[in-house]
Amino acid sequence: IVARVDLKADRPASILRVHAAYAEPGAPPETAAELFEELKQMQGWLGLERIEVTPAGDLGAALADIAVS
Repeated sequence: IVARVDLKADRPASILRVHAAYAEPGAPPETAAELFEELKQMQGWLGLERIEVTPAGDLGAALADIAVS
């Protein structure tokens, strides 16, 4: 995955927080969808209940849309 992500595992709230996500130059259009699948794996690995995305960065809005669908 060709992206940079600012994450926080908010353990008291059981949320994986995505503060911002940025595609690297040349990243394919499916980067947001593939990144969200990886974030779901991380959420499970960390034992968190949900993912919350702030629509910051050039991938943030797409990730936020995927998160609520």
